[in-house]
Amino acid sequence: MGNLTSVSSSSSIDDQISKDLLLIGTPNNDDDNADKDETLARQKQQALRRLQRAFVRHDFSVEQRFQACAKVERRRYSPWPQPPRHYPQPDSDVLADRVRGLVYGAALGDAVGLATEFLSKRQVQTFYGDGFDFCPQPTRLYPDTHRIMWMPGDFTDDTDQLLLVMQSLLECLGKFQNAKESDGDNYDVAAPKELSLLSDNDLHQLECDFARRILDWKDQGFPELGDEGGAGLGQHTKRVLTAPEFVQEPSQAAHAIWEQSGRSSASNGALMRTAVTGLAYYWDLPKMQQITSAICRTTHADPKCEASCVAVATIVALLLVQELPTSDNLNSNLDDILRQAHEAAERQLPSGGVEARQELYEWFYSKSTSLEKLNLGDPVGIGYTFKCLGAALWGLRHDTTAATASSQDFCAMIRALTLEGGDADTNATVAGGLWGCRWGFSALPLEWIEQLPHAAWLEAHVQKLLCLLMGHAKPIIAATEP
Repeated sequence: MGNLTSVSSSSSIDDQISKDLLLIGTPNNDDDNADKDETLARQKQQALRRLQRAFVRHDFSVEQRFQACAKVERRRYSPWPQPPRHYPQPDSDVLADRVRGLVYGAALGDAVGLATEFLSKRQVQTFYGDGFDFCPQPTRLYPDTHRIMWMPGDFTDDTDQLLLVMQSLLECLGKFQNAKESDGDNYDVAAPKELSLLSDNDLHQLECDFARRILDWKDQGFPELGDEGGAGLGQHTKRVLTAPEFVQEPSQAAHAIWEQSGRSSASNGALMRTAVTGLAYYWDLPKMQQITSAICRTTHADPKCEASCVAVATIVALLLVQELPTSDNLNSNLDDILRQAHEAAERQLPSGGVEARQELYEWFYSKSTSLEKLNLGDPVGIGYTFKCLGAALWGLRHDTTAATASSQDFCAMIRALTLEGGDADTNATVAGGLWGCRWGFSALPLEWIEQLPHAAWLEAHVQKLLCLLMGHAKPIIAATEP
């Protein structure tokens, strides 16, 4: 959540803020004797909490929270296209559980991962220790100027942008020119390749809608939550958003910035937000992949970014309709999903890009098998899109020896990623979303969800999404309401 707010100015407040900033800016002693200075550690935690209260809005009343949710509920959208009646679909309760699991799994991973974002693994181990109880509102937080930008338990720009993508899909998907083409009996499931793809005009309108939303978010955050600006935006995305032509031609602006970087910018800023695009046309993979690519290209032009986004969105689309896991089909179903996702990702890479294809394969099938191989805390390439993809695939595969999963399994997976440091919130966002989509909202830890300060507002968006996705006029209530 982008929760930067202006600070009321007075001499005493300014003096205290200056003192606290100096205090948390004091270099930490990262050697084996760091814990001996308990007084300094305690003072830094106190300074961190004061700075959070100074820079982040905390006086959000129940009435204001209700109004924020009501604003989402009042929005009306054109009906989404529906899958063909004879298309094999999961039970509606299972589908709703997986969709909700995707969104909440991402938000929880994001909120927990903030604790170690941008830290080395050594820093994480020194400050927190191996047995630390990571959760959205941990008992202590690494004190620096980065972590003062969010209230305790809040998710960051990763989930904010995922919600912006969701809002664009809600607004645009029912307005596409051929939105009714694959609806009902007009869809030939035996020959889906004969269907036309989405038009360039439709995709451009989607890009521009998302471009306007992310630019507004950068300037003012989510005003209904008391924001006065977005927080945590990556450097590459910032450069794209400040391009003069961004609103009118976002993908062209992104491509120009990529060219200026020497075609070397393949960051994970698009991957963190695009898992939700796997819900759009989930029964029609070519259309879904078009939408995913368009949302990616709005800010990230590198084909590796596009390949990563398409891979994750394809996994989501296929997870939605997979059979319920059993001991017999557990690994075979997932292996088939990953094979299809890898093939779809490969198609986004240049035809002559042998090296890029080999690298994709390694991150997909080799490096993603262990955290040691992923080396997530290495500051070199900390935000590389393939590294984040590998982390997400590791999380998806985590503890795949049983046909059921529990909230403890989710917590263990997110905590393991968080202990690695690096771009921990983004890695845990994508991994949490995929895990939640596979096992469902019902397998997520309720005690963590209760720590999210804006869980009700998040649920309001999920309700809108489910109503349009499933063609219902009424909300789809969770078995356990957040």
